[in-house]
Formats: sequence, structure tokens, C-alpha cells
Amino acid sequence: MASFASFKEPVDEVYLIALGHALYCFIRLERMAVACVQKIAEKSYNPKLTRHYVETVSAKTAIQIAGDFMAAADGMTDVGLKRVMKSAADRFRALAKRRNDLVHASPGTALNGDQRLFCNGSEWTTSDIEDLAAKFAKCTDILRDLHSKVL
Repeated sequence: MASFASFKEPVDEVYLIALGHALYCFIRLERMAVACVQKIAEKSYNPKLTRHYVETVSAKTAIQIAGDFMAAADGMTDVGLKRVMKSAADRFRALAKRRNDLVHASPGTALNGDQRLFCNGSEWTTSDIEDLAAKFAKCTDILRDLHSKVL
């Protein structure tokens, strides 16, 4: 196993751990969004959905899954449930976009010499990444509650 110090341009461990944590938190969030769409289909809350949604996601991007989540919520027949799920789908879509900003960032050197990721010229700091991971985790909790208690 390579150590972090083996990189040609060394990156501090705390930064890399924050990146890994954020990625893991997003993966959990995305799977919970998929589970919500699947349950909407299974319960026939949206008659246009296939009951086998989960089998369709392996080649989809996070943004495509967010679009599916929004479409699933938008097609729900129960108006109150539709409103709640559309709000959750909107939140997931916004976080999927932020995840893309992080994952598709460019590596570079910060003013202090640290190796960092940059998006549109702005540095992703460790605290930015940790804050984003916390938002992913909070949204996962919201979707989990909707999945288990509402849907």
C-alpha cells in the first residue's frame, strides 16, 4: 500500500482523509436517493415508474439520478407527499452538483504551497470539504427518514 508521502507532490493526510470522507458520505447519500426512487416505484406513488429502478442506475451519473428523483417526486399523485419529496430531490440535486464541483476539480498549489483542489479558481480547503461531507450526511439522514417513515 502506498503512503501519502509517496506522491510526487505530497498532499497532507488530513486533506486526503477529508476527501475520502466526503466521497464516502456522498456515496451513501446517492444510494439513499436511489432507495427513495425505488420505494416510490414499489408503492406505486408514481404510476409511471418501473418497479425495477434500482437495476437501472449502475451506468447513471449522480445528476441523472437526481433528475430521476425529481421526476419520480414530480409524478407522485399525493400532493402533500409530492411537495415533501420534491424538496428532498431538489436538495439532493444541489448536493450532486457540489459533489461534481469537488470530484471534477483541478489539482494545484495553494498560495501557502499546499497541494489542493481548485474549482473555477477557488481552493477547496479542508474545512470546505468537511462542511460538504456534513451536508451530504445530513441529507442522507433526511432521505433515510423519508424512506423509512414517510414512504
